[in-house]
Amino acid sequence: MLLVVWYTILEWATIAATTFCVIRAFDGALHLDLLDVLIFLGFLAFGTVIQIPGVGGGMQVVSVLVLTELFRVPLEISTSVALVLWFISFVVVVPLSLFLALHEGIRWRTLKQLEPKAIV
Repeated sequence: MLLVVWYTILEWATIAATTFCVIRAFDGALHLDLLDVLIFLGFLAFGTVIQIPGVGGGMQVVSVLVLTELFRVPLEISTSVALVLWFISFVVVVPLSLFLALHEGIRWRTLKQLEPKAIV
């Protein structure tokens, strides 16, 4: 259990550091300190759970809303930050995931041929 707690702390520290670095990359346009980034990250954690029909992920919407309404960042900068965070968080892992899936022998044809099993 302690190992799970340690990995959770390590993962959230990595996420917080990544978010802080992305925010710092926009340093000329927005000035958020570490506490502001952690507050922003707290809102993002709830936003990733919400999926908005027709729009997609709630993470981008929450990002833009929190930055514009709470931190008074211009809409253009808020949208840029949301897109960069989405790209870094979700899109970057796709090529590596596909490579590892192919390396393990997972193919679309074999996935289609699998029969669903009842979970008991």
